[in-house]
Amino acid sequence: MKTYVIHYTPLFDRRRNIEILLKELNLEAEFITKFDKEKLDLKDKKFLQSPYIWIKEIKEIKDVLINNIIYNKNISIKSKIYWYLIKNSKNLFFPKSFKFRKLNPAEISLSLKHYIALKKIELSNEPGLIIEDDVLLDTNTKDLLNKASKLCYENFDYIDLGGGCNLPLFHADNPYKNDKRFTCLDIPRSRTTAAYILNPKTAKLLSNGLFPISLPIDWKYQNLFIKNKLKVAWAVPPAFIHGSEKLFKSSIR
Repeated sequence: MKTYVIHYTPLFDRRRNIEILLKELNLEAEFITKFDKEKLDLKDKKFLQSPYIWIKEIKEIKDVLINNIIYNKNISIKSKIYWYLIKNSKNLFFPKSFKFRKLNPAEISLSLKHYIALKKIELSNEPGLIIEDDVLLDTNTKDLLNKASKLCYENFDYIDLGGGCNLPLFHADNPYKNDKRFTCLDIPRSRTTAAYILNPKTAKLLSNGLFPISLPIDWKYQNLFIKNKLKVAWAVPPAFIHGSEKLFKSSIR
C-alpha cells in the first residue's frame, strides 16, 4: 500500500516518531515536504481567498457542522439550545465561528501538502494511505489498517482512521455489517485529516475540488464529500491516536 506522510520539515521530533511508526507497521512511505509555510508566496493569486466562496461553502455544510456540536456528549444544555436556535434560523443568524476569515500560512501549507499526496494516489492503481506527521500508534493500528485497505477496494471511497476533535456519530450511522469496527456514515462526513485511506477515483475528486483554497481542509473535505455523495466510513475507535491532542503541540494554530 502506498503511504504518504504530510510533514512540516522543521519538526524533527515528529519525523523520528513517524519513522519508528512506519517501521513497526512495515510500511514504506514518501514524506511530503514541499510547500512549508515559510516558503509560500501568499501574494500569489491562487492563494487569494474569497469571502463569497467561504460563505457559499459554509452554508452547504452548516447543518453538519452544527450537528457535530449538538450531538457532542460533552456539550452543555445551554450551548445545545444556542446551536439548535442557530440551526433553525434559516441563515438569518450566522455565528462568529462560521464567518469569513483568511486562512493562516500553516493551513494553506497543509492543504497543498495533502493535494500533492492526493495527486500521487490518483495516478496509482490502488488505495493509498495519508497520515499527518503527529499520529501515534494504537494497539489495533495494524489490523485496522489492513482491513481498511481491503474495504477501500470495493466498499468505501474514503475511510477515516485518525479520529480527532471528539466528533460524534449521528443516529442514522450504522456499524458496517462485516466488521463492526467500521461505521458507515449516513451523511458522508470528515473528522480531521490526521489519517485516512482512499481509492484513486476519490483522490482525483478531492484533488480537483481543493482549489480554490477557501476553507480549512477538513471543512473543505466535508463540502466535497457531500457534493460528490461519497461513501465514507470511520474506524471507531480510530486506528491512530491524534498526537496533537496527546503529545505534540499543534503546528496549525
